[in-house]
Amino acid sequence: MVVVMLISWESPEGMSPGHANEKLQKKIEILGGKILGKWDVDCEVYSSLNGIVGLSDTQTTQPANLGGATAPQQAIYVLHNSNYSLSTFAILEDNTVLIADSSFDQFMPHMKVFYKKGQRSDAKGNRYELNEFIIKTGVATFGGSQQKILLLEITYLLSDYVHESIGIIRELAKLLLDNSFPGIETPITVREDKKFSPSDLLLQYKALFSHVKKPSTVK
Repeated sequence: MVVVMLISWESPEGMSPGHANEKLQKKIEILGGKILGKWDVDCEVYSSLNGIVGLSDTQTTQPANLGGATAPQQAIYVLHNSNYSLSTFAILEDNTVLIADSSFDQFMPHMKVFYKKGQRSDAKGNRYELNEFIIKTGVATFGGSQQKILLLEITYLLSDYVHESIGIIRELAKLLLDNSFPGIETPITVREDKKFSPSDLLLQYKALFSHVKKPSTVK
């Protein structure tokens, strides 16, 4: 019974991401947050080779360049989350989610004829408990890039319906990320009338890792 929102933000000018993250952690502790330990999420991207149709298509082994045409490159995002340590999440470009056990990681190397392993990105940090919330703070790094994005993940423990929880989560986010920070962003919006699931959280991380951009303010 939880709803989770992932928020990305950038450190104020003149302040390193590490310093900004420490400042946020101290604020959580002042409010009464108790540290629970560490957390991490990682994402590896596998891109289809030229002329190979993606796994979301019916003809997964059929060359797609008949008559000189080339199929659009497809990608599979393979994610792991320390919250679900026994599971692997494979997400397609169209946001179809496959949840498998950890043996899926041994499957992907056998697909090297069709898919090339690309960049690896990750996010990690500390977990806190504050009243009816679990709060994660941390830093995301992106393979092949020097860019770092600060993250705030807020879990509301008293409901699993987004429409009942999103306003409460946003109010806490605004309290934690005050005017000293330039802005916040939700990488993906979950339909507010649906029950939240682990896949919805991993879709937010997929959106974060696949579309790196400056945060925009949540209204």
